[in-house]
Amino acid sequence: MQVPLRKLAHSRTGDKGNVANISVIAYKPEYYPVIKEQVTASVVKQKYEKILTGEVIRYEIDNSTFAA
Repeated sequence: MQVPLRKLAHSRTGDKGNVANISVIAYKPEYYPVIKEQVTASVVKQKYEKILTGEVIRYEIDNSTFAA
């Protein structure tokens, strides 16, 4: 089953010059493993290949505290 990412998480973005960042934050702790598995650096690079010229580096923050 496919579920749009926006149903599982929200995001924050930013940029400085030619560097951009995208944060993906799961709505619920149980969504995090699925997002971690599916939203890989290679998937992001492929999705944005028309505008992306550099590498994609993924930083994970496991075991974060989820606010209610």
